[in-house]
Amino acid sequence: MPKFPPSFLLLQQEGYLISSSLTNGLTELRSAHVHNKGAFYTSLFNLSVGFERLLKAIVIIDHMLNHQLAVPTKKQLQARGHNIVDLYDECERIVIKGSANLLP
Repeated sequence: MPKFPPSFLLLQQEGYLISSSLTNGLTELRSAHVHNKGAFYTSLFNLSVGFERLLKAIVIIDHMLNHQLAVPTKKQLQARGHNIVDLYDECERIVIKGSANLLP
């Protein structure tokens, strides 16, 4: 069995969490209605967590692509904060600069 680096395993676990947050958020949103307002809160919470983590994962992977697979430090990640708009803007910059182009 191949031995994967710890960074791969952590990103894999993060992917599972992202997937669960987004799918649970969407499932709750489908069941939400006027008489079940709690489903709206649960849905929006899960979706916001899922999107934030997805955007941060993109930033981490971009950093790894540009730094010989070295992960960013905890301090570098904390500096990005939790602002989804800022993280989205950073992901847009990643795409524009072309580092997200994985095709040969």
